[in-house]
Amino acid sequence: ERAGFRRLLWGFLLLLGAALLGLGIAAEYGSAAFARNLVESRGLGTEARWLWHVLVLSGAVMLCATLLLRTRRVLTALAIGLSVLWCSYGFVLHPVLDASSSSKALMQRAAQLAGPGREIGLVAWKEQNLLQASGPVTDFGFRQPPRVQLQRGMQWLAEKPGQRRLMINQIPALDCVAYGKAGTVSLDKANRRSWWLVDAQALTACR
Repeated sequence: ERAGFRRLLWGFLLLLGAALLGLGIAAEYGSAAFARNLVESRGLGTEARWLWHVLVLSGAVMLCATLLLRTRRVLTALAIGLSVLWCSYGFVLHPVLDASSSSKALMQRAAQLAGPGREIGLVAWKEQNLLQASGPVTDFGFRQPPRVQLQRGMQWLAEKPGQRRLMINQIPALDCVAYGKAGTVSLDKANRRSWWLVDAQALTACR
C-alpha cells in the first residue's frame, strides 16, 4: 500500500515494457545481434518472426497497462503484463523454440533421411537425442570420449554398412569426419549444435 513501493513497481513495469518493445522492433528490422545469433544457433526459419511479434505485443500491452492504470492500480498492471508474458511463452515462444530445444524435429529428420529400417548410431550425443529418437538407435557409451564413441561406431557401422548410419555431433574432437562431402547429410542445427548423418565414405580419415 505504500506509495513509494507502487512507484518503484510502476517504474519497473515501464522499463520492462519499453525494453521488450524495443527489442522486438530491433529484431523485426534485423538490427539486433541477439536475434541473428538466436536464429543462427537454433537453425530457425521464417517462424522466428513470431518471436519478434510477441516481444512487440508484450511490450506494448505492458506499456499501455502501466501508463493507463498509473501507480494507484499498478498491481493490476503487473497482473496484466505478467499474464501476457506467460501466455506468450506458452502459446508462441515455446512452440516456436520446441523443435530446436527438444531435438524432436532433429531426430525425426534423421530417421527420415536414414531411410526405412535403417538403424542410427549416436556419436557425441545428448540425452534428448535418445529420448526423442524416432526409430531404432544405438549408442556407444554416453560418458565415453567422443573419439572412443566414434571408433566403436565405425566398427558397428562396418558390420552392416547398408543398414546403418552414424549421427555425429560436429565438434573439434571429431574433425576427422569429412563434413559436407560424400557420405554425409546435414541435419541442420539443433540446440546450437551441428549434426550430420554419415556413412563409411566420410570416415576414411578417422581410421
